[in-house]
Amino acid sequence: MRKKSFLLAMFAVGFAACFQSCRNDDSSPNVSEKVPATFSASISSTRASGTSWEASDEIGITTDNFVNQEFATEKGDGTFSGSSYYLTGNTTFSAYYPFQGEKGTSAGKITTDITSYYESNQKNIDYMFATASGTAAKPAVTFTFSHAMSMIKLNFVSGTGGTDVSSLSYTISNIKTGGTFDTTTGTATGATDGSLEMDNINATSSLIIWPQAATSAKLDVTIGGVVYSTTLSLPALAASTVYTYNVTVNQTGLQVSGATITGWTAGTSTDVSASASN
Repeated sequence: MRKKSFLLAMFAVGFAACFQSCRNDDSSPNVSEKVPATFSASISSTRASGTSWEASDEIGITTDNFVNQEFATEKGDGTFSGSSYYLTGNTTFSAYYPFQGEKGTSAGKITTDITSYYESNQKNIDYMFATASGTAAKPAVTFTFSHAMSMIKLNFVSGTGGTDVSSLSYTISNIKTGGTFDTTTGTATGATDGSLEMDNINATSSLIIWPQAATSAKLDVTIGGVVYSTTLSLPALAASTVYTYNVTVNQTGLQVSGATITGWTAGTSTDVSASASN
């Protein structure tokens, strides 16, 4: 009886080992384990409308046959949800903001004139792009978005004569207002000339504009029915870069100095003076 019990025990141990071995074979590298990816995103520098995502902001995510999938951050916390994607090997994703077009169809190149957005919300032309990778072992895909557009920031300051700059209007002419954002590469390019008109400005104004070659833009500022004019010598405007100009309004005209660097990436500096138009 003792020998029989010993044999039964040995059989049980062998069976358990075989069972475990078979289970291990089922999860061997020859069998791919699919793990759902999770997506989160940050912004490499300051947003035009703030320093973080806003609730319901939407991005488009693409890889292989997972094309232009719409993802949203419901709470504005940088965690994005949408269609499921299951990871096996290493997978690289591209993403852009804001989402355009239809799910499953590449948004391609977005061509628009930015003048139509200045009376609504500039964040809709704050084009951004990022790439990131994930694996089944590391399914958390984290994007760091960079701005594809440039920015000009104007700070209006009261000068001699105490001119009130708390309420003014201005126009910038001879800049690229039409252009294209490529959602597959993240490249934004200005194409056609135009002008931007801003009304009811309270001392400070930021303009998201297309990256473009150096130009001399005309600046007309209207305060209390008086028009002040000057020329802004703009350098080549690069993506993700802000160029800040301090515009001092004197009774005899404008004095413009720039640019200190705020928000995004370093820009350049120029000093300009001007007098009131006849």
